[in-house]
Amino acid sequence: WRLSTQGEVQLRFAWKPSGESHQELQQRADTSGWLGGISSMFGGRVDQKRLQERGRLRVHLKDGKGLLAADLNGKADPYVKVGIDGREQASKVVKRSLEPDWNETLEFEGVLEEFLSAPLTLRVFDKDTFTRDDPMGDARVNLDRLRDEDSLDFVEAL
Repeated sequence: WRLSTQGEVQLRFAWKPSGESHQELQQRADTSGWLGGISSMFGGRVDQKRLQERGRLRVHLKDGKGLLAADLNGKADPYVKVGIDGREQASKVVKRSLEPDWNETLEFEGVLEEFLSAPLTLRVFDKDTFTRDDPMGDARVNLDRLRDEDSLDFVEAL
């Protein structure tokens, strides 16, 4: 339902592990540890361990640029809905702006592998008081680079 292809949203993703993996929490009593240590010395489980880490995916919405006017006053009241892994959160609304500065961080808790299994969705809306909010654009972001990196910067075109 893409309403426009004009404008962009700047954002940063950061992965903050909580220290224990999903697998470690489930199998703590059953693991002797020495086989896993040998395997990771040879590079066998390092990636898999990272993928199973529990933690927080932080989505920092920096700003928007070049958004199209959605209101009669030639402006918009934009906000962003961020969705991943079946969950969705919304940013604050920036009133009367086509260049919103959200500077807001949304957090999602879970296992890294689950966040990498499907793209993150960004949906930008114009907030309306008496009618349904107007869609202004959307984007899908593949987070696969978080497999090896702790943070990523993106500029996503709508």
